[in-house]
Amino acid sequence: MRKLIRSLFCLVLLGAQPAIAAESPWASTAEMQARIVLEHETIAPDQSQISAALQTRLAPGWHSYWRSPGESGLAPVVHWDRSSNIAAFAMEFPAPKRFKEMDLTTFGYDGDVTYPLNITLKEAGKPAKLDLVLDIMVCNEICIPASLPVQLEIAAGDGADSAHISVIDYARKKVPQNNENAQLKIENVVVAKETIVANLFSKRGFARADVIAEIGDIALAAAPQIQPDDKDKTRARAVIAIPAALQDELGGQAKAGEVPYAGQTIRLTLIDGRNAVEQIITLE
Repeated sequence: MRKLIRSLFCLVLLGAQPAIAAESPWASTAEMQARIVLEHETIAPDQSQISAALQTRLAPGWHSYWRSPGESGLAPVVHWDRSSNIAAFAMEFPAPKRFKEMDLTTFGYDGDVTYPLNITLKEAGKPAKLDLVLDIMVCNEICIPASLPVQLEIAAGDGADSAHISVIDYARKKVPQNNENAQLKIENVVVAKETIVANLFSKRGFARADVIAEIGDIALAAAPQIQPDDKDKTRARAVIAIPAALQDELGGQAKAGEVPYAGQTIRLTLIDGRNAVEQIITLE
């Protein structure tokens, strides 16, 4: 009996001791939580890239913003300059939702959100420390800026897969792909002074589809006018209006023979449920 109790006690102690940490503790405010998770438990010899994710949990009724927030809000920013053995850091954004805040259109997220992270090490195979601060705005009836510090030390080791590998893989699939998807495709885009017009393909049709257009870092608030083809319901034409107030500001007043919005980058994101693709065009 004593042996059994001693064995059970040892198992409890072992269970209380995490193995090599593949996630940081949660940083919390009343409105949200944030943490880092890793695809691998440790850094393998000669490994120079780390696949990770920033997970956030928003309280019911609250939402945050996309990389282009729309007519209100602020995009989230991650500061990573206090990290160790990190040469480069990039965060990817999953496809957003369209929100109505009073009379304003915004783009963002509610519930649980996972942002894939692409991290490059200064010294391959060496330990690293992620010391991040997430600056983010969250809104319900009011908007509140939040700053959440998250830290995680990553040891050198054999690079074994962590329990988070499938979560991170799924999160990457929710990031709009570069127009390479058997389900969705942006076939071509025409930019005029007052509108952006795109021909689209969707294997499931367009009952739930949305298209978001960005000129530079500004997301156009107008909902797309999606006109399915009369004969082929997998194809449609989307027309997105460019507000008159933005036309001058963004360079839409081109002279005869010139391209409107010359020098601007146009990004179209086509979203249908879990699938999303994007096309990026630089006007010359």
